[in-house]
Amino acid sequence: MVRPKLPDDKVTPHQQKRREYFRLNPDAHKKNLEYQRQQYRKNKVHRQFRKKSYANKLRDSYYKILGGKCASCGELFNPHAKRTNLEFDHKIYLKSKSMGNSALFQIKKLTDQGVDPNEQFMILCHTCHMTLTSLRKNKEKSKHAVELAKKLGILESSNT
Repeated sequence: MVRPKLPDDKVTPHQQKRREYFRLNPDAHKKNLEYQRQQYRKNKVHRQFRKKSYANKLRDSYYKILGGKCASCGELFNPHAKRTNLEFDHKIYLKSKSMGNSALFQIKKLTDQGVDPNEQFMILCHTCHMTLTSLRKNKEKSKHAVELAKKLGILESSNT
C-alpha cells in the first residue's frame, strides 16, 4: 500500500527541491524508483525476519506476564517450539477498532496504557481454547453436549 503524497506546501524546503528536480528530470526519477525497488527486494527478507523476531519476543514476554501456562489444564508454555502451544483468549471480548485486530497488539496497548492484561486476557492451550470458544458461541448446544458426555461417562474421573 502506497502512502498518500503530502501537498507541496506541507513538506520541507529540501523535499520541495527534490520534487522539483525529479519533475525536471524524469529519467533520474525513474532511476531513483528502480534503485528503491532493488533495495526493497534486497532487504525484504532481513526486514521480515526482524519484524517476526520482535513479534516473537513480544509474544513470549506476554505469555510470561499472563502466567506461562494454560488457565484450564495447566499445560506449560514451550518457548522452543516452532509453533506455540498456547493461545491468547479474551475473557471479555470487546470489539474495538482502536485496539487493533491481533490479541498480541491489544495486549501491547493495554500494557502501554498501564492496564493489567490479566483482566482482559488469559492463556489457553489449543484444545481448551477451542472447547471454551464453542461453549461461548452456542450455550444451548453446549448444555446438551455436556449432558450427553455425562450420560456416556466421558466426564467421569478415572480414579478407580
